[in-house]
Amino acid sequence: MNKAIQQLPMTRIVIAHRQETILNADVIYQLYEGRLKNVTESYRAGLGVNAE
Repeated sequence: MNKAIQQLPMTRIVIAHRQETILNADVIYQLYEGRLKNVTESYRAGLGVNAE
């Protein structure tokens, strides 16, 4: 699934349940209490992933 998503030459909005589906995303937002919150850095830090 990730390979297919990465090959699309366009901006994508992905709604995902599995963490590995969004692991390579440039920006990760979380819907929390009805508001969008940018959690990209904290998400990657929590998984021990180096942001590029």
